Amino acid sequence: MRFDSLVRLIQSADYLSFREIALLALRARGFATPAIRDGWSDGGSDVAVYTFALQSLRFAIQISVESDWRAKLREDARKAKKTLGTSDFLYVSSQRLAEVEFQRVADELVRDGIRAQRMDSQAIASLALERNLTPSILEALGIRVPPTEAKPSGDPRQMAAYAYAFFGADANDFRTRVIERTILTLLAQSQTPIAKNELIETVLMTLQLAKGQAGLVRSAVDRLTQQQAVVSEGGGVACSLAERAKFASAFAVRVADLKTLTAQLDEHLKPSIRIQKDRSKFVDGLIEHLGSILMAQADAESGSLTGQGSRSDLQGHVRDRFQALHALLDSAGFPEGPGRAEEIKELTRIAVASSFGKQLLAGELFLSLTKLGTARFLEAAGAAGEFHILLDASVAIPMLCAKLHGTADQRFFVAAEHLSYQSQLHKVPLHVPEPYLEEAATHLLAAARDYLPIIDQDPDLRGSQNAYVAHFKLLHPAGSKKEFRRYLAGFGLTPAIEGARRGRDPLMAELSKIFRRYGIKIVAGKAPRGARKQAEEALAHAINDLKFQRENLLLKHDAEVIGKLNQLAIEQAQASVLCTWDRMHFYVHEKGAASFDVMDPAALGDMMSLALATDTETSLLGPMVVAMQLSDEEAERGAAIWDTLAYIESGNLSDAELLQQAKEFKADYLRRHPSRLDRKDILSAWTRWKQVKPEKAAGT
Repeated sequence: MRFDSLVRLIQSADYLSFREIALLALRARGFATPAIRDGWSDGGSDVAVYTFALQSLRFAIQISVESDWRAKLREDARKAKKTLGTSDFLYVSSQRLAEVEFQRVADELVRDGIRAQRMDSQAIASLALERNLTPSILEALGIRVPPTEAKPSGDPRQMAAYAYAFFGADANDFRTRVIERTILTLLAQSQTPIAKNELIETVLMTLQLAKGQAGLVRSAVDRLTQQQAVVSEGGGVACSLAERAKFASAFAVRVADLKTLTAQLDEHLKPSIRIQKDRSKFVDGLIEHLGSILMAQADAESGSLTGQGSRSDLQGHVRDRFQALHALLDSAGFPEGPGRAEEIKELTRIAVASSFGKQLLAGELFLSLTKLGTARFLEAAGAAGEFHILLDASVAIPMLCAKLHGTADQRFFVAAEHLSYQSQLHKVPLHVPEPYLEEAATHLLAAARDYLPIIDQDPDLRGSQNAYVAHFKLLHPAGSKKEFRRYLAGFGLTPAIEGARRGRDPLMAELSKIFRRYGIKIVAGKAPRGARKQAEEALAHAINDLKFQRENLLLKHDAEVIGKLNQLAIEQAQASVLCTWDRMHFYVHEKGAASFDVMDPAALGDMMSLALATDTETSLLGPMVVAMQLSDEEAERGAAIWDTLAYIESGNLSDAELLQQAKEFKADYLRRHPSRLDRKDILSAWTRWKQVKPEKAAGT
């Protein structure tokens, strides 16, 4: 069940509104009118005694909107036992009370002979949807619910997307539930009955399903009719009054969510936007642009599973939407410069964190996931034990850095933590293939060998392709060489290992221990020769088509992993996802050479948050990752030069004269190459730079 918006609205209620909501929920659960009541108007400091309607069991019940609920619960539960003579205590809170934290307090009270239970905002929202209490709750919050005969505005797909995101469903019947929700949405929107065949055609068009899926839709209509959610009427079918009431409530919440987002954006922009006269019009345009970003991101994320377009094209559409947002800020007189990227990142954060933004992105993702190509992912999502996620080095290293040394505000680390949290929440194991463990060790050795002389020289190193280096600079912008040594030692890199001829092997053992400490398993074993050869051929074509440069050892690693995963898909019908940022893996998948899914950690974390059954709040990161990428571009351009020079010079930059040349070279090269950088060209330019005077080299 997904009801984030309703939960948030309940959490925002004042005491008088929440008291009304709580009484509705208590009556729905069977509690009778309070036998004793004391001081409702004092902000919830007193307790009332209730009984179940048909039982003599007496409950002391506290209704509270206080955020410091632990002290409140202890105090009132003990007072209830002492003054009201009941040991059963129910704490009704407008806040969300974590199970573990509540149980800790409840265990304390058991020692006093008190049995404490809770009903928090999440439980009330769940009960409201189950017992159709939502209209009454919204009324208590002062939100108008339109009459059930009123027709919501918006195109059918957008309405279906929002409704599904609001109501949700378990992953086990994911596609079936999406189809059912779309049927109900279309019927709820219509003021007259719809002919059954016409309804089926509209559902197929709305969900972009093939004609062959008409049987699925027809079965869903029949099933809903048996459940009396759909009724036969006037030669067609219509939505039941109860379902219409649910949808009216859902769209009333949507209107409230949109108003909240509008107010948040307006408040945020007050100090910075020069146009005040058409302020309302500008904020409306801003919401429209942010909405288009969310929808484009949904297409990009679902495209990883459905095969609807190449990853680069889909990501290009998202970036185009961000460029349109830039143009809107231009029209408002918002200044250009470094602050612009940060402002767009903050606007995106506000949109993604809002209930409206979450439902918009989630809904479009839900509907996109009904396409035939996602069946294996959804089946696996319904049974997490059959779902395997493998991390390549580009994801495994940032995840390890974040776990060992802490969070860093950069997309690779934020996305890795997002995936890690979702995997823990849904008990889906993470694995690192042994070839990528070797790469993690190699990068760690390179961080010590190649970057130590320059680690304190340039803040742009926070954009380095060496994740260890980037993470250190993000956490310690002015960090010294000595601090960097201590940071690397946390991964098990000792002076003895660093100086050993084959130091990579013991370092792999150390990293393996750390991965296992965080529940990440190392996968050993080689791919069959035939499968590996096919993978090698696919990678050769990818390198040629993408004009990539890649070391042979890394290609062997990739071929080993692709071959092994392809073989597992054949032998065990195993649903696997390779989680990576590597364009080459996505390209191989798009060309049909990978029998497994390939996703980046942000998209995979989003999919898991949506597709796996949970009562926790939906967590979506995708649009923020794109905004962070745009914000990080300048640092990454500068770091690309340092990465190349560190690789070429391999420790020689400790020479003061050579280091100064490198700094001058970087500034000159970026000035002459304002667009995309090429490593091969950087290498050639650096060779020339060292051979001639800098001012002469600049003219070549």
